[in-house]
Amino acid sequence: MRLVKQDSRDLIIITKYFAPVNVVDSNSVYDLCEKLIKINSKLNLHIVTTESKYKTDISLRAFDSTFLKTLNIHKIKSYYSGKGIFRIINDVFTSFRLVFYAKSLNIQTIISLSNPPLINTICGLLLRKRNYIYWSFDLFPEALFANNLLNERSLIGRILLKLTYYYPPYAIIGLGPKQFEYLQSKYGSKEIIKIIMPCGIHQFAKSDIVPKWYCKNKVTLGYIGNLGKAHSKDFLINVISVIDDFKSLKLLISIYGEYSDEVLLFLKENGKPNNVEIIEPVSQNQLGFIDIHLVSLLDNWTNISVPSKAVSAVCSNSTLWYNGSPFSDTFNFFGNCSYFSDSDLVSVKEVLFSITEVDVNEKKINAEQIAQEMRDAEQNSIIQIINLLE
Repeated sequence: MRLVKQDSRDLIIITKYFAPVNVVDSNSVYDLCEKLIKINSKLNLHIVTTESKYKTDISLRAFDSTFLKTLNIHKIKSYYSGKGIFRIINDVFTSFRLVFYAKSLNIQTIISLSNPPLINTICGLLLRKRNYIYWSFDLFPEALFANNLLNERSLIGRILLKLTYYYPPYAIIGLGPKQFEYLQSKYGSKEIIKIIMPCGIHQFAKSDIVPKWYCKNKVTLGYIGNLGKAHSKDFLINVISVIDDFKSLKLLISIYGEYSDEVLLFLKENGKPNNVEIIEPVSQNQLGFIDIHLVSLLDNWTNISVPSKAVSAVCSNSTLWYNGSPFSDTFNFFGNCSYFSDSDLVSVKEVLFSITEVDVNEKKINAEQIAQEMRDAEQNSIIQIINLLE
């Protein structure tokens, strides 16, 4: 039920990262702004963000400086960028500051991403009289539990869960239907408006410049992007350990995150196979040169995180090799254009033996159809968001 009336031109989006920082969060917000303005050029968009830099220097896409000037960008100062408990404390403090700043703008509809950690808890508590829309990227406090940073059964864990799911948001922008169903059950409310918008949807044309790492005579696999705590390092290490037995395949690696050093050390200590190449970050318009993108998500992270790299890969008309739960949105979305395996060596070998150029091309045809369906669904979700402002 609508809580308040407002000027239908006004909308706030809260995000820890925004341009010029070039990461998934900032790209997603930028893309949403572009698509909202394309449909309704009279919208007055406010981005409430921080001055924070990302821990890894990556560049996924270019931002249009002219378009950025049409946005009202409000940045709060960042105080700490270290690690450990002090970073968590700072993130919670930053979350409060972001939400209070957004409230001070006196705009009734506020979309907030779930970063910094626990900002969704704070939004639920402080934005009860606003039309708060929860854009659910990584879920908190669940990510703290999955990361073994906090025990779910501890007093603090139970209090955080109680506070987080006490007040339902006006709407949820979920990364997939299974994630939305999970959140809906946690809030215990059937009245939350459902908006599904997978992260990573794009329509970049494939680059005219063929990358140096591309090999047209081999099926190219790639593990590209974050290899963090939500992902399986064992899966990638096992692929690396046997890939040299499959001469028709080539594996590209361009990784950062929690386990990246461990994988790169494995390559150094055990010798890099001839058909493995370590490359620089891959731009979105080059993703389509990779035939099969490797994507992993540990079972205990199911619904807590939904890998955007899978969506971006399929939108580039590539196929996937998914290492994760069959009950996840990634499996649900991309079953017809993917290979699937566990992390163990036997399961990895079974997939490698099954890969043929003919099979890959059939999966690419399915990927193209799925990608178009996702773009159409996203367009409907953008219109749905605009309708919520009226």
